[in-house]
Amino acid sequence: MSTARSSRPGPTRLVLVACSALILALYLHTGWRSYPNAEMGGDLHAAFSREPHSFYDLLTRSLMQGRLDLGVAPSPELLALPDPYPPEARRHVPYLWDASYYGGKYYIYFGITPVATLLLPFYALTGYFLPGSVATALFCFLGYLFSLLCALELRALALGRDGAAAPLPGPGTAAFLSLAIGLGNLSTLILRQPFIYQTA
Repeated sequence: MSTARSSRPGPTRLVLVACSALILALYLHTGWRSYPNAEMGGDLHAAFSREPHSFYDLLTRSLMQGRLDLGVAPSPELLALPDPYPPEARRHVPYLWDASYYGGKYYIYFGITPVATLLLPFYALTGYFLPGSVATALFCFLGYLFSLLCALELRALALGRDGAAAPLPGPGTAAFLSLAIGLGNLSTLILRQPFIYQTA
């Protein structure tokens, strides 16, 4: 009888799971409702689409095709410039903003980690691009979980025990700790404008 009772999750664990689910829902909702699309020059809302909506979507598609560039053709005016790198040379020439131009191709200069860890696998499995706001929310949530686990481990160390032997805090303390970590960071601000910068 005692074995069955100990295998059931206690109230503190249920509170931690419930608060974490609430934080995840808040992050996803905030990102989904705020989704911008400044990179591609539009005003799109979050959607699971087969058409690329961001630089990371373009990079995802290119990597699936075995390329590293974004797959966007530079304008003929830009290609005709003898030296396209000085800002004054391309002042009146259309070009892709916030992308690196090299050898007649555009490249992304933000980190490839979001594509390698989440966006590319999702696209390979579903054929749809994962909205940047959802990816950003998931990365923020992983950061929240890591911070929560670190806080619980630090509490255990402060009690002079290792993590396995230390008791969990009470339900009230667990709720406060979870919500303080989940709401007391920059994630909710980052998710108000989940551009490529925030995803990276």
